[in-house]
Amino acid sequence: MKLLAAAFLMTTAFAQTAGNPQATFNFGQAQVAVTLDQKEFETIYRTDQVPSTCYRDEIQGYRTECHTEYDRICNTRYERECGYRTYPVCQRVPRNVCHTENVCRTRIDHVCSSRGCADVPRRECTPTQRCTTEYDNVCRNESRYECRDVPREVCENRPRQACRDIPNVVNVAYACTRPVQVAIGERLKLHTVAQVGVTLLNFAETGAIADGITAQLSGAGVVTLKAAQPNSGYLFQVVSQQRSERMVSATEKNVTYTFTVQATSIAKINAFVTSQLADLKLYANRLEFELSTYGTGVFSAPLKGHLKVLRPKNERTSYIIIDDDFGAKALVTQGARQTMMLKPFGITTLQAKLHKVTLSLGVDLTALKKNLLNPEALVLVNTQQIQSSFEATPIP
Repeated sequence: MKLLAAAFLMTTAFAQTAGNPQATFNFGQAQVAVTLDQKEFETIYRTDQVPSTCYRDEIQGYRTECHTEYDRICNTRYERECGYRTYPVCQRVPRNVCHTENVCRTRIDHVCSSRGCADVPRRECTPTQRCTTEYDNVCRNESRYECRDVPREVCENRPRQACRDIPNVVNVAYACTRPVQVAIGERLKLHTVAQVGVTLLNFAETGAIADGITAQLSGAGVVTLKAAQPNSGYLFQVVSQQRSERMVSATEKNVTYTFTVQATSIAKINAFVTSQLADLKLYANRLEFELSTYGTGVFSAPLKGHLKVLRPKNERTSYIIIDDDFGAKALVTQGARQTMMLKPFGITTLQAKLHKVTLSLGVDLTALKKNLLNPEALVLVNTQQIQSSFEATPIP
């Protein structure tokens, strides 16, 4: 059959082609700028009609199928039922009800005096009993033997033969066409250009770093950073980032990223945690110490520690003055000297008595892991803590 071309197009999945979706750079200077671009293409399809074989159902004759069905037939029959039934029998029973009442009458008395005689009336009452007849309704139960005809419904299922004609359906093949998608080319779906600027926050401390950082542009126009060598000499941490985008046209988008990264030397971390606390001095309002083997210089890794200060009460017990954790913000660095004020712990001035001081210091790994570009390098970090204890009377 002759091919029939459809008059519409279809598009399907996108394929990444020309472009530079990633770039690797190092910090030879404090600020680095890279440009990433990515082109997404869509495949264009044409729908053609090609010969094929289709099938349809046709009725070819009928066959008779029979089965037994049942009709439910019901009739009413009467059955005689006999038995004793109880009925109430009542009668009126008379009774006398009597009460006493006064019966009064007027009598005339003939009364005489010096003035003469006169008839004087007077009231005379006599109690008299009066009776009336009242009736009470008195009932009793009597049983009677009775018979009655009770209706009963009697049903039965009567079978009958039911038949019907069933069509014979046959699947018949016939010639037809079916649509086929034929790729005819590609066209640009979206071209994304990303301008990425990365600033090394502590370049003055680290200097040039040869370790590589890779910037990756995804199909959604999102740029991510990762360390090119996971187990490098530095821990790279994203401190901040900003993003903006703008559609230049229907098929072109510009994206701008600004990253701020901090690099922490793993060697410096390990040198720090293996150093010793020296020249510890307790003042009335502060604690001062030095790291004997670490030396001077800025240490950018986040620190944490614990300070415990006790004032002995007797040989067995002590007053707890301070027993709390602290962060890097509690320390003030002046050259090799570290100062920690006691006021943040709630202590303004220590008493001029003997105190026991225990100081622990280490790296805050929880803060160090946040937004880390090469978390695999954490296995190279020494996690031990520096600790020192001494007794002293606060210096005024």
